[in-house]
Amino acid sequence: MSAPVRYLPIEISGRLFGFPIASVLAVHGNESDSAEGESIMCIDLGCLFGLADSPALRSQTVILSTLAGVYAVRVDALHPIRTVNKVDAMPPLLAMCPFQGVVLEPDGLVLMIDPRQLIELVRRAVPEDTHEG
Repeated sequence: MSAPVRYLPIEISGRLFGFPIASVLAVHGNESDSAEGESIMCIDLGCLFGLADSPALRSQTVILSTLAGVYAVRVDALHPIRTVNKVDAMPPLLAMCPFQGVVLEPDGLVLMIDPRQLIELVRRAVPEDTHEG
């Protein structure tokens, strides 16, 4: 049996996603593109995932840390940290995306984002000299 997993649920255009809590350095109730005074790359997940809402609505920021570095992610809303007993593996097609698994919660399916794969996706999609920060 696997160990319980703690994650931070986030919302983008009415859809639930989650980050493993071990990768979350901080959360801000405003748009922030700095960590400890240092400017960092900021990612708008709604734009990256092709969700239609205006980026102006994304007023919450999650600061993530991975081996690839520290970066900010803009989201619409933050939810209280949750603990689940199991994260189901992604089907092979979705495993190519920046997701590490899915969680079935009472309020819907939550796609768990793999922060390492997310940053790699951004780096492949956007030339280094155009990153914010």
